[in-house]
Amino acid sequence: MSISLDKRWQLFVKEQVEQGRYRTEAEVVEDGLRLIAEREAKRAALRQSLNDAIERGGENASDAVVDRLRAKAEQLKTKGG
Repeated sequence: MSISLDKRWQLFVKEQVEQGRYRTEAEVVEDGLRLIAEREAKRAALRQSLNDAIERGGENASDAVVDRLRAKAEQLKTKGG
């Protein structure tokens, strides 16, 4: 696979390697993809937890639990776009 990055990201990737944080440019990209995958897994788990809470509680679901789940979902949405 071949990808193209705009100048900003090319410089960022190059800096990461030059600073010794990664050995190769591919490692930088792989780490970024790993972070995206982790974020998506957390979102999926949160969505499932919310759905489970709603199904279990129906109309009587604890407002506090639902509010916390919604706040966490919003936090993830804000962080991850």
